[in-house]
Amino acid sequence: SVTFAATNVQLTPLDDLPSVRDADMKGRVSGRTATVTIGQGSVSTPAGRKMSVSDVMFEVPDLVPKPAPARVRFKVEGPVPAAAEILKSDRLSDIDSSMIDPNASKGTVAAIVTLNMPLKNALTKEDTRYSVNVDLGALAVDKLAMNQKLEANSLKVIADNQGVRVKGDVKIAGQPAALDYRKNADGDADIRLSATLDDASRARLGVDLGSAVSGVIPIKLTGKIGEGDHESRFGVEADLTAARIDNLLPGWTKLSGKASKMTFNVVKKPQGTRFEDIVVEGNGTSIKGTLEVDQNNDVVSASFPTFAPSEGDKASLKADRAQDGTLKVVMRGDVFDGRGFIKGSMSGKDADTKNKQKAIDMDVDAKLGAVA
Repeated sequence: SVTFAATNVQLTPLDDLPSVRDADMKGRVSGRTATVTIGQGSVSTPAGRKMSVSDVMFEVPDLVPKPAPARVRFKVEGPVPAAAEILKSDRLSDIDSSMIDPNASKGTVAAIVTLNMPLKNALTKEDTRYSVNVDLGALAVDKLAMNQKLEANSLKVIADNQGVRVKGDVKIAGQPAALDYRKNADGDADIRLSATLDDASRARLGVDLGSAVSGVIPIKLTGKIGEGDHESRFGVEADLTAARIDNLLPGWTKLSGKASKMTFNVVKKPQGTRFEDIVVEGNGTSIKGTLEVDQNNDVVSASFPTFAPSEGDKASLKADRAQDGTLKVVMRGDVFDGRGFIKGSMSGKDADTKNKQKAIDMDVDAKLGAVA
């Protein structure tokens, strides 16, 4: 049985991780076990950022097997940029090396880290099993969620070899939201988000529809965030009751306070966004179909087999943007209330409209049994 104590120790737990310095260390070795503990130490990253390390325990529960199993457990505290730099190390890169940029983040972090690996000279990434439980405070990270700035007073992160899980109340693009983010080590990220979006926050998120939509809209979003060339797909539920709709689609108008609900799937591509399986119901409206917009949120194409923006309508609508920019609209049906369409297309806008709606050249081909 051997016991020892040391001060001013430098400890390198794994080759690809920063060393713990200025540590006080105690150890005990018996015939079959070994345990080393460190009460306090510090870590300096290659870029000069510092973190404190405490409650370090390195143990080998049984020295007989070859290679012998070993376990490291420690607590680390410090600024978020320093932790982000450590996470970008080769040893922990499975977590997601691009998740947090050390140069575009701030806040504090307190984490419990556990590593399990065999005692052998050539230690590979596959040999290391890790678990990281992180508490984040006053967090601000640029371009983290859907390429938007994420902020949180308090956030919980759990990471291991399978991936990363983030859950808590946050702000995305300045808007409060409840976030549940799961990123598998070998796949795209799953995200669940509940938020209430006003005009300004929709614009920051790249869904600025001008004066066609105004007001507060609660949403629930579920889907996958694709990396690289992978598409991002989301399912969205939106409560339009408090929103004002002004010819978002031809003839679809709605005053604020009229109950209405909208569900759709979003497919984000570099060249634009496709809204699939759109269903709008409430206040006499029934609209079902698909819509595609370009990077500037201008309509590229639309197909609505069911197009009833007003109660009693029985019609369908298809639209495609021609090369000259004209939106060619084809409408067919038995009954259609054309008052909203005529008013929205040919009359002046309200004087108090804050955002000027983009003028649209429209070529309408309509065959309808009866028009109001």
